[in-house]
Amino acid sequence: MIELFHANILEKLVNYRDYAGHNVELILPNKVFEELKKSRKMGEIEDPLKQIFKVIEAPEEIMREICLRKARFRVR
Repeated sequence: MIELFHANILEKLVNYRDYAGHNVELILPNKVFEELKKSRKMGEIEDPLKQIFKVIEAPEEIMREICLRKARFRVR
């Protein structure tokens, strides 16, 4: 998220629409948001994140899957 912010991509997601022109609701798990809050850069990206993403409490199963995918991505 921080890299997207510094690449000026994050803000472009505010008005993101799908191929048919419909608004797209982007979801950010609360645990991810809380982890981002620990970052020194969070002050810069907190407002855009809240505008772009709906922060939700995600089930543990989803969070495990995210962690597994993140681990697989790092290995490559």
